[in-house]
Amino acid sequence: MGEPASQLTESATAFAASRYRLLFPLGHGGMGTVHLALDEAKGGVRRMVAVKRMLPGDAHEPHLVELFLREARLAVLLNHPNVVRAFEFGELEDEPYLAMEYVEGKTLEKVLVAARKGAAAGTGGLPAGIVASILADVCAALHAVHELTDVDGEPLSVVHRDVSPHNVMVSYDGHVVLLDFGISKMDAGPKLTVTGHVRGKLAYMSPEQARSEPLDRRSDLFGVGSMLYEAMTGTPLWGSGTDFEILKRVSIGEAPKLEADPALCAIYTKLVAHAPADRFATAKDAAAALLAYARRAPEDDPRTLADFLGELFDGVRRSERQRIADAVAKRDAVAPSGRGGEPPESAEVPAVAKPIVAEEPGPREATSDASQRPVRRTWAIAVAAGIVLVVGAALAVAGGDRATASGRLVGAEATPRRLASPLLG
Repeated sequence: MGEPASQLTESATAFAASRYRLLFPLGHGGMGTVHLALDEAKGGVRRMVAVKRMLPGDAHEPHLVELFLREARLAVLLNHPNVVRAFEFGELEDEPYLAMEYVEGKTLEKVLVAARKGAAAGTGGLPAGIVASILADVCAALHAVHELTDVDGEPLSVVHRDVSPHNVMVSYDGHVVLLDFGISKMDAGPKLTVTGHVRGKLAYMSPEQARSEPLDRRSDLFGVGSMLYEAMTGTPLWGSGTDFEILKRVSIGEAPKLEADPALCAIYTKLVAHAPADRFATAKDAAAALLAYARRAPEDDPRTLADFLGELFDGVRRSERQRIADAVAKRDAVAPSGRGGEPPESAEVPAVAKPIVAEEPGPREATSDASQRPVRRTWAIAVAAGIVLVVGAALAVAGGDRATASGRLVGAEATPRRLASPLLG
């Protein structure tokens, strides 16, 4: 369920008077809602961003606020081409928010569903080499997450804990980005989870996570193996059933065998080993194995991931861009000065981000009458040259190897991100 209409209107009105002008909702979850927003920086430059906000009813719960802020701090600290970029986080009229890049594409969940429909229609599903390339990018992102350190170089031991197709974004030009650090666990900071409480999606969690045991980076690799199985077979790793039945299978069962190319099966077996000690030691090792497979995958298919997305979502991208253009035009008609006004009404849209990759944010535009602005506190800003300054929590990012899934034959380094569409003038 989304926000109640009264809360949404009141909250959106506050944002309408800020730098971020909300256009329409992209989706919602347990931690908040995500809106497409127009970011109006100084100098008249405008670009699209995704703004994640807490549900108004949760903004007064200290435990939930700290979970939200922890996700925001992690997102701002991480600087890797396969991790969603965060521009800043702060508070607007006592409501925490996180401004992030808006990646134009589909979640891996949507890609796999469309690929299965394409296979059923005889147009073919995703080749194993492309699947391996996508998951190599996910592993590259996870390695950056796992390698995060504090200012003294001490590991923070971050574990994502929710590695699933819902939290992997694939842009229409074939770039893969890891999302959502809302339930991530790290050693630094207060303990925010209750012993015995299982967080994450049951179908993709590791056995030790299902048993509420201590976790390390190898737990996330089990989720990668679960996605590999689902991408290759079209069915979830643990099948269907009630939450209790699936939890029991995850906790004590052995993952089913994968019927595929032997080299890919060997990688899968190592990813979903029941004992963490039998898995890859690091996500970097898993990425290397997946990339090596992608380079020599047996399919005779010259199409890239971007080619497949073009075939799977023919016409969808154009309609999405048109919807954005219409929303911006309507918003400008309501508030031609570029500030204030009520946001346009919008129909429900699928909980799928369809973003435009944004450049680094500019400074906030000054206004002569401070009394007309809502109270807004900014806790962190991403700064150029790869440096991140965090107020009250200066942490350094340990970089990992970069990878890209733009094509089936991939190298060790990632290509720079490209603008999915022009900045709005």
